[in-house]
Amino acid sequence: MKRPFAIVGALVLAAHAEIEIQWPSAAGKSGTATNAPLEAEDYGQLELKTGERFKVRLEVYDPVAGVLTARHPLIRGPLVIEAAAVRCFTAAPMRTDAPDVQGWIAQTDDGDRFRGVEVTLEKDTLRLQSPYGFPMILPRGRLQTLTAGPGSGVVYEGPVAGEEWISNKRHAVLEGAFLSLDKNERLGRPLSLLPRQARIDFTLAGNLQPSFMAFFYLEEPDLAGEIGGEAYRLTFSGSFGNQQGILHRAIRGQGWQVIGSPVHNPFGQDWQRWMAGFRVSVFFNLDERRIWLRVNGRPTAEWSDPRPMDQNGCGLAFASEAPSTVTELRVQQWDGRAETMEDHEAPGEAESLWLKSGDRITGDILAIASDAVRLRSQLGELTIPLDQVYQCRFRHGGGETPPSPDALAVRLLDGSFIRLTNACIADGLLSGQNTHAGPMRLPLKAVTQILWPTSAEKGHSAPILPAERDGTIE
Repeated sequence: MKRPFAIVGALVLAAHAEIEIQWPSAAGKSGTATNAPLEAEDYGQLELKTGERFKVRLEVYDPVAGVLTARHPLIRGPLVIEAAAVRCFTAAPMRTDAPDVQGWIAQTDDGDRFRGVEVTLEKDTLRLQSPYGFPMILPRGRLQTLTAGPGSGVVYEGPVAGEEWISNKRHAVLEGAFLSLDKNERLGRPLSLLPRQARIDFTLAGNLQPSFMAFFYLEEPDLAGEIGGEAYRLTFSGSFGNQQGILHRAIRGQGWQVIGSPVHNPFGQDWQRWMAGFRVSVFFNLDERRIWLRVNGRPTAEWSDPRPMDQNGCGLAFASEAPSTVTELRVQQWDGRAETMEDHEAPGEAESLWLKSGDRITGDILAIASDAVRLRSQLGELTIPLDQVYQCRFRHGGGETPPSPDALAVRLLDGSFIRLTNACIADGLLSGQNTHAGPMRLPLKAVTQILWPTSAEKGHSAPILPAERDGTIE
């Protein structure tokens, strides 16, 4: 078990650098923030592959030299860090004031997501204007979905090797991109944000009997003691072919209360699926006090909570009475509407339009202009007003090219997730090349997280050195 590196003190020095960035306005147009001073929010948490974590402000990333230069609030002079030793940088505190860009989010078959406005589709090309001031041209053959509105921003996606979770009140570092639950073990993690309208997906495999439990909206900081606040618990109990799914709600001072009726055999009777694992999707709309469960994309249960949850925690946890594994955990904002619960990760062979009314029209998407979508369907060629379309789902051709192992994975405030090769940081900008959209220049202020490639790890130590030999702690 590795302990996080601790630095005593909380003094944040005033930053003196000034930068000029492109920042999206409410209408989605790019606006210029001239001479915007770097503030305390420009500091974030840098995590190394050894498990050490500390507060820095990113200044320069030079991929050729293989070094990252950063500033620490308590150290005079810049720090020079080997890029091969860096795991990730997370903006701290997590910024939840995402730009109000209505626009669209285009998702490709390898998981990249691009936020844009002024969308057009002609033949094999989708064009979007980035809210940060540059055009994006995406190949239609790699498109999976095009979704309208603010979209559902991803709050957390993992787990990843080297990440710290809490195991039975103790801090533990994950050995791989999975949560491995031993008998009677609970693994938990506080998130910076757990939306009141949230979609939470995870893949569950292993011995699921006698019971497996997933906890949501926990308030306890250690996520491992007795539940003293309010939370939800989803329990799968019993053996294959004779299992129940039960939803509980923790009421302050009253303990756990069952909500609604148990679901009989939520995983069905397919033994091969039972052994291979299940994709569990839980949808929460706390304001309407409704919860939905889907297993492998199939509607499985719907519950109504008779009691409101006025204040919710931001913690997740998993526990099992037998060895189990949780992978591919994703937490994202959701618009709370039942018609948007469809599994958008695996479109079928047919293309389709999903309208805001909840209707679905299947056919071939011919073109998208500024105000309409043209679709060839069994009813003939239809023209649908663009403002009535919630999502376009495409028939992508497969032949997926895996992301470059040297790419940086970047999450932005607006919900975008992109991977950049030849990435560099300078003058308050993150620049690089994306496989689909080409060259991109993004303001660091728009970044919530940067994940460095694990392939860069070379197994040697991770020196962190002030650039000036006389650097001192202030």
